[in-house]
Amino acid sequence: MFSYEQIFEELRGFGPYQRRLFILVSLLEISAGLAMVLPIFTHAKMNWYCVSANYSEGTNTTVTPDWNNTQRENSNSSDKLLSLSCNALLQKEQCSKIIFDSEFTSIVSEWNLVCDQSYTITLINTLTMVGLLFGSLLTGPLSDYFGRKKILYGSYFLLLIFQIASGLTVSWQVYCGCRVLIGAFITCVMISNYILPMEFIVPKWRTVVGCVGFWAIGICLTSLWAYLIRDWRILTISSACFGFPFLLTWWFVAESPRWLLTKGKHEEMRKIITDMAQVNKRPIPDFAKLELFIQEDGNNEHVTNTMNGKKGQTTYSYWHLFNSIQNCKFTLILMFGWFVCCSVYYGLLFNTKSLHGDRYINLFLSGIVELPALLFVILVNNKFGRKRTIFLLVSSTGVLSTSVLIFHIFETASNYETVITVIITLAKSTGTGAWAALQVLTAEMFPTVVRSLGIAACSTMARIGAIIAMLILTLDELGKLIPFIIFGIECILFSVVLLFLPETSGLPLKDILNK
Repeated sequence: MFSYEQIFEELRGFGPYQRRLFILVSLLEISAGLAMVLPIFTHAKMNWYCVSANYSEGTNTTVTPDWNNTQRENSNSSDKLLSLSCNALLQKEQCSKIIFDSEFTSIVSEWNLVCDQSYTITLINTLTMVGLLFGSLLTGPLSDYFGRKKILYGSYFLLLIFQIASGLTVSWQVYCGCRVLIGAFITCVMISNYILPMEFIVPKWRTVVGCVGFWAIGICLTSLWAYLIRDWRILTISSACFGFPFLLTWWFVAESPRWLLTKGKHEEMRKIITDMAQVNKRPIPDFAKLELFIQEDGNNEHVTNTMNGKKGQTTYSYWHLFNSIQNCKFTLILMFGWFVCCSVYYGLLFNTKSLHGDRYINLFLSGIVELPALLFVILVNNKFGRKRTIFLLVSSTGVLSTSVLIFHIFETASNYETVITVIITLAKSTGTGAWAALQVLTAEMFPTVVRSLGIAACSTMARIGAIIAMLILTLDELGKLIPFIIFGIECILFSVVLLFLPETSGLPLKDILNK
């Protein structure tokens, strides 16, 4: 029987046309990655000290490195230069001015976000993740209504605009609002950027396209950019301006033929398919067969959800993900897996500041190690199966993250802090691979009639995991290794419940929901 996949198989499942489109839309991921991890530097805490009201900048005062927890007074001068912890500062003397000592600026130094204002950094980071959650909820309906391409490029343009706006803000409250919107648009870009090329290729190439992207390049560029530009405003604005040339790819990227088909825009779909055939040097498909397929597809269409249900068709809702013991079990395990993977990913990414060594090199390595992890998934996911691949990667992440406690207790090596940095960097790599493999498993677990609903539910849990990760990171004030240990325990728990899921590798996708 003639099918939509057969059309693309005849046109070459991943030919030059699809490869070009994939590379062009993947360029947008670079700016999304930049915008996401930029706060590692623009929100960075720094050493500071307080001066009393009678302090003069011309005074011959010596300052020692332990500024945040001592009080020093120049014996040769009546002027005082105080370097106090927040508690001591409140108890001893009113601070007339806070002076930051750092080779870079951040919003902390811009708006004096220390002591009773230090909570704002966690608040801004957390609300950025809330923005990711809103974006994941809105992207599906918006892209279904307006089209994949319009939402992708519209969100990307607004992402750059609000990133520039965040670099021009005059208060941390307005800056926080910009970061929430930036988070939402990042998610819109990433989800649309995932869906659009997927709808141009055949299933056997989806693992490759789903795993390969330029997000990691954005992370690596952030470390380089921040190393070269130490002013947070210039860094924010310049990184946004870097992304504007990628908007030119709009004229070389087509709308999804699948979306055009569902909207009845058959002429536009035929034009795109004809262009694809010419670029891929394949014969143009028989449009008579295509018309027959369109009619049959329209007559047999039964996949709807609660937002666009039609009379006489079966309407599916989130309830159907939990309408039996088996469906409920599978859905909850997958949702928990997305929660864990996203929590661990962003937790380890944003906690590179707690690692020993140069912060710029640490972030660069955190981005570059994603590439071999994704390559590993591409190579073994089909050969060894989804479950085994995920289990190996997520359990490795758990063991690596929790093992830092052993090194901390015994401190057997003089350079144990460097060892911990290496271990956490490896954990970030395996965690990235686990999440990529889990996305493939999730798409294959849910039947066609509820697949979009299932992925949306899992994506929502992932964003909640990112929000929780920002709160877990605040525990580093009690101990630098506590967040790593918590993330490791999460991974170990998921590796256990993962065993209750079936293997999907090599099996045809299900269309009907089991009762």
